Amino acid sequence: MFSKDFCKKLAERAISTGAQAVATAFFFSDAGAINAFDLDPKLVAGFFIGGVVAAIVKGLASAPFGPEDDPGLV
Repeated sequence: MFSKDFCKKLAERAISTGAQAVATAFFFSDAGAINAFDLDPKLVAGFFIGGVVAAIVKGLASAPFGPEDDPGLV
């Protein structure tokens, strides 16, 4: 389960999900408008880390049920 290929795929999914979570931070900013320069860095980091952790947990939980060396279910 923890082969090099599995870890690379899991890292790619985690970073991708973290980036998607950061995109949602735009909607929670207090700026009133979507402006990347007005975002709180702690808020952005929190969204990113939350997305990464969620993707890693999901990938590890679904690994035994999906294809070999793949963190996805399908």
